[in-house]
Amino acid sequence: MSKNGSVAAAVSAETSTAVAKLEKRDSIAPRVIACACAILACMQASTSTPDATSSAELAELLLALWRRVISGGGVGAYAIFEELDLTLTQVKTLGALSDAELTVKDLADRLGLSLPGTSRAVDMLVDRGLVHRREDRTDRRMKRLRCTDAGRDALERLDEARLAGIATFTTTLPAAQCKRLTGALRPIIDGLQKDDA
Repeated sequence: MSKNGSVAAAVSAETSTAVAKLEKRDSIAPRVIACACAILACMQASTSTPDATSSAELAELLLALWRRVISGGGVGAYAIFEELDLTLTQVKTLGALSDAELTVKDLADRLGLSLPGTSRAVDMLVDRGLVHRREDRTDRRMKRLRCTDAGRDALERLDEARLAGIATFTTTLPAAQCKRLTGALRPIIDGLQKDDA
């Protein structure tokens, strides 16, 4: 247990004992007891570990980090979007199809797009040779989609540009921060990879 945790436990035990003794006396008004409980809550909050983080606070911190990362090195990824003449929807489509063969409906559901919007994006990608479309073997009305090698190459170029941008950011961090960030991210990434397996 940390020093702050030990202090909080000691304060909590002492205050709880004191409040219990006060409750036994008839002369102590309920408001005094309520105040003592409020003081206890404040003391426990002030001595609790500073590592406790809400998911909302973590989300805000990750957003701030993400903005910082893309502000310095995201330009390369945007240039690749333009060079490849791809929209964000088309890139998301390629990403979804890079590791799975999907129907147009499944793809629309995964991307949160309408069927007509998904069909338009797919048509453009098929015309450019980035996505392959075929009839389903059991139901000819359904079309199956998968990313072609050219589509995977486009995604790889985007990833390389993104990685270069992130590397530009990480070179600005002191070695100690790099080590802490790596130590924090490693178990999260390992857990995500286990979930995907």
